[in-house]
Amino acid sequence: MNAQEHWGAARDFLNVVDAGAAAGRPLLLSELMWGAATHAIRAYARWRGWRVGKSQRLVELLDLIVTDCGEASLSEGFAKAALLHANFYNGFMDDDAVAEHQADVRNFAERVLALVAADNPAVDR
Repeated sequence: MNAQEHWGAARDFLNVVDAGAAAGRPLLLSELMWGAATHAIRAYARWRGWRVGKSQRLVELLDLIVTDCGEASLSEGFAKAALLHANFYNGFMDDDAVAEHQADVRNFAERVLALVAADNPAVDR
């Protein structure tokens, strides 16, 4: 996938959440938010011309993004996305915790997507 496709996939996950498709389904919500976060990272990486690689590379890419844009707070948002991803498999978070993390992960994904879109006229906002 190219930057534009990853950008669109991240927005699609957020739109599914906005449409209420995950309402009352914390495991589904957890994974949708993970998808939004990871596709946002991949969109930024592709936009910069970086090798995306496998899922294990996401942390490396996040470090590169933080260095690139100078926003250390992005690391916290991604950490919460990783917790939601783990929750998808293990169901250890209650609904309130999922909702709280959802807001932080949304902020993370939208911030990263905005960094890409701000400099990329090919990305449709």
